[in-house]
Amino acid sequence: MSNKVGDSSRYIVQFLLLLVFIFTIGTSGYYFIEEGWTLEEAFYMTAITVTTVGFGEIQPLSTPGRYFTVFIILLGFGSVAFMGAQFARFVIEFEIQSLLGKHSMKRKIADLTKHYIICGYGRIGQTVCASLAQRQIPFVVVENKDREVSLAEEQGYYVVRGDATLDAVLLEAGIERALGVVCVIGFSDANNLFIALSARELNPRIFIISRGEASGAEDKILRAGADIVVSPLQLGGEQIANLICQNSLENPDFQFSGALSSVKGLSLQLFCLPKDKTLRTVADVMKHTSALAVAEVQRDDGTTETLPDASFPLHVNDTVILLSREKTLEHPKTDGKLVLIADDHRALRKLFAKKINAAGHETITAADGSEALRLAEEKQPDLIVLDVMMPEKDGYEVCSLIKQMPNLKHVPVILYSGDESKEFTKRGMEAGAAACIQKTSRSSELLTKIEELL
Repeated sequence: MSNKVGDSSRYIVQFLLLLVFIFTIGTSGYYFIEEGWTLEEAFYMTAITVTTVGFGEIQPLSTPGRYFTVFIILLGFGSVAFMGAQFARFVIEFEIQSLLGKHSMKRKIADLTKHYIICGYGRIGQTVCASLAQRQIPFVVVENKDREVSLAEEQGYYVVRGDATLDAVLLEAGIERALGVVCVIGFSDANNLFIALSARELNPRIFIISRGEASGAEDKILRAGADIVVSPLQLGGEQIANLICQNSLENPDFQFSGALSSVKGLSLQLFCLPKDKTLRTVADVMKHTSALAVAEVQRDDGTTETLPDASFPLHVNDTVILLSREKTLEHPKTDGKLVLIADDHRALRKLFAKKINAAGHETITAADGSEALRLAEEKQPDLIVLDVMMPEKDGYEVCSLIKQMPNLKHVPVILYSGDESKEFTKRGMEAGAAACIQKTSRSSELLTKIEELL
């Protein structure tokens, strides 16, 4: 696109230079051929001759002046015709190349497999695309704004111009063959929700990451089919908080900060020794903090000791980097229970599991009745939550079978369903359920009942 803009500018400059050349030749010719003409009269005669407006001669022309006028007319017409032809060729070439480029891009996108679709090329979308391109991960950008489309094309990315909420546009981007979809349309939770919903319907196995801004949007987007919902504002706030925690090491009263990094439930955390000198060795700090290990000790003078042994001496104001397990302060892990959730709707299954985990409990999940029975026997959960409508075995059947097992019959079972009729409650109680709850995405009643039964 930038090359085409440069070419058009070059043609315009050439045309203007040609006009200057013609007017210079014409004005000079009339001035020297016709006696007594001023430069102003010569310039005016050149203008009406080149433009062929049909005005009369300002003064009678001599024979050489008439021949010169014919020359100027031919020169003007020829130049305009030549430049017009050049400009027409430029426009036609541009259109042809655009069509060929679009066709070539569509063909390349059609050949892509196991790629990612980035819906939205705003600031976040640009960052995601740059990172994927750096890692040589194939992706397609879906965008309908001209400016963003041009920016993506200038980077050499595959681009589909259109509304990402439309199934036809996602299909053109190859969603049936894609590994994942990233919904990052700026400040539009509704559009990101629609994209997640469409993507899940078009490719049930696809991995969906969506941006969410508004309060309560996360649950809705998860219900629509997203696997992960990310709030850039929240992430930015957490990053600022981490910077504050690190900066607080200069505060003599500071002792413990949040995690610097987290992988598989393990995190690195900062600990600054208090001034009371009660912690003298690495072993004292590990006992005081329940850390798994000490990764490094940073002295106040700038020296460091990596992987020190338990007897390594510590000084006041030393900073200790601890390796520890992530903890939920509000709900200590020792009080948590194991809850089995069985639901064939993947988004709701993940949503409920996330909320139960946030309450301090562990969860295991099943997608059908048979898997729920197998996991119940294998894991021996403290509580079981069953969706009524599941493939292979429904919730009523699974509940009845669980109540017949000697090692599981004492485990409380909650049945939940979208059915509001009394028949649901009656059948659930007959099957041995401890509670029958109406199925909603808010899950407040479900969470309350889980806490009561546990």
